[in-house]
Amino acid sequence: LYVFFITANQQADTTTFVNTTFFIDGNSAGDYIHVPNALTSDFDFNVSALAKQGLQNTQHTLLMSSDNTTSTNILFDYLIYT
Repeated sequence: LYVFFITANQQADTTTFVNTTFFIDGNSAGDYIHVPNALTSDFDFNVSALAKQGLQNTQHTLLMSSDNTTSTNILFDYLIYT
């Protein structure tokens, strides 16, 4: 399972910090944090936020959750499952 985000850097009046926790089948599967670069306003595409290999060939549930203590911006791009 591979999850990809779009990340933003310096944007006027917009939260661009990303703090995301991933859960697979209710178990913690990893975190992704992006601290924006103040020197550019570029967007980055195809940013790998989670790579999880070795999952059993059965149905799974993926949950992406933000940290409720800080403003965060999650721009989900796409996922790949094989």
